Amino acid sequence: MSTMRRIALIICLICTSCIVNAQNWILKNKVAETKQKGTGFTPVQALSYERTIHSNASAYQILHIDTIQLNDLFNAKPQALTITIPLNENETQTFELIRTDLGNVNFTKNGGQKEYNVYVPLCYRGVANGVTEKNNAMLTISPGYFSFTAVSASHVISIPTFSATNKQELKLFDSKTFSFDPADPIADCGTHAVPTPDALKAIQLGGDQNKTSASQDKCVYAFVECFDSLYAELDSSYQATVNYVYALFNNVATGYLNEQINIKISAINVWTSDDPYSGNTREEALADLAAYYQNNFWGNICVGLDYGTNGRSGLAGSIGLAKHISPNVCQVYTVANNPFLYADMNYGYNVQNFPTGPNVTQQQVYLTMHEIGHLLGSAHTQWCGWVLNTNPLVTGALDNCTAVEGSCSPGPAPGPFGGTIMSYCGGSGDPGISYNNGFGNLPGAAIRNFVSNQNCISNCVSCPANLSIGGLAPGAQVFEVSNTLTATGTSSAFAYATLDAGVKVVLSPGFHAVNGSRMNIIINGCGGIR
Repeated sequence: MSTMRRIALIICLICTSCIVNAQNWILKNKVAETKQKGTGFTPVQALSYERTIHSNASAYQILHIDTIQLNDLFNAKPQALTITIPLNENETQTFELIRTDLGNVNFTKNGGQKEYNVYVPLCYRGVANGVTEKNNAMLTISPGYFSFTAVSASHVISIPTFSATNKQELKLFDSKTFSFDPADPIADCGTHAVPTPDALKAIQLGGDQNKTSASQDKCVYAFVECFDSLYAELDSSYQATVNYVYALFNNVATGYLNEQINIKISAINVWTSDDPYSGNTREEALADLAAYYQNNFWGNICVGLDYGTNGRSGLAGSIGLAKHISPNVCQVYTVANNPFLYADMNYGYNVQNFPTGPNVTQQQVYLTMHEIGHLLGSAHTQWCGWVLNTNPLVTGALDNCTAVEGSCSPGPAPGPFGGTIMSYCGGSGDPGISYNNGFGNLPGAAIRNFVSNQNCISNCVSCPANLSIGGLAPGAQVFEVSNTLTATGTSSAFAYATLDAGVKVVLSPGFHAVNGSRMNIIINGCGGIR
């Protein structure tokens, strides 16, 4: 059985090698804010140590899991929890996690057929209690599925699967005592497009990753398209495919959260019958995917997930391109440039300290983050157009891990902790790419600037019970309420508004939408667009 097919508990404890201040530790700040609001943290002690198994020069732990307590946890859906993980016979670690919202996801199959029989996984993020070094912890659960990840420069811990003979046993592997086989590099990213004008502007603006960015107020919604091959790899189970996507995006979105970018899911479509996409090359698969939907999908970007037989890596349709979350608004699709990406999840590369396990591997997290980074405005680190100095203007590559893209000298060698997300530092002889390093200063700034300045990417919305809105200015806007949304005044030309109410939307007497404006009225309510 493929390792991706197994229901798993994954634990990878990741910290950076240096102590960071609280200002840059977003998850720690969010946990502290949750405590300040008086939110209670539900204790979870569903795992207990049983024994140690020695295998050749390695050793791993056998843990017992209380499945009843896990089912109770899923049904209770607490806003915050503490979970205690036994690392060995004598050592445990407690993590403080807060519930996170990946979006009010629309579940469909085969291009748009509504799927109702779905358990929506719960996602939590947080930090290791009492650990002063920066770390990220992520938990994804649904009935019969439990995936916990966290990351450390010192070691990786993985609890990959239930025992074949005992469904209440889990194996815990720790890189301090167990050797993980490195992944063989397969193929590099195929994205070599020229950055769009918006991306070039974002790159040239530069910025400081330690400063608060306006991008943290916006939400980037991904429409996730699961090819029939991924569905087949996950036991031809719709629920297993949904679990996989949630665990993947919990890890991906946490990495982006560290860069002040909010990534959410607008919809998941799973092809349970033959998908309409070519299996010959990644270029053909991406072209087919983009042509199939064009601008007609819910989401700012579209993420296509394949599971090919030859490990084709990934490819983005542009560097710096996003539409509005609503279909056919802020239309940007062309054959040459589009907000789609293709990612082959049957993928290997030399990455370090990414969330890992048989469900969602660290290579898959890296690949998805990398290709989304292209759509949100970042070129590769080996690109010659990075602004290294402004007075005088000096441009060049950021590292020397592969041949440069353009005409310049190679950049400096990456540090001992490896390359960043948009780099190729996973090749033979390279130090690898580390989740802890994030995107690095200049690529991270480019992404933050791009998201901040995109009128087609809306601010994240709060969700009051009732709301009255006046005149609508030009640009993309989303309003959500749980009860009644009332529109008054005038919707100006080039205003693209989505009005989403749980009960009703009222266009009051005197409301007027001028020629050139567009409105989508939806009865759905809080939590994103369904």
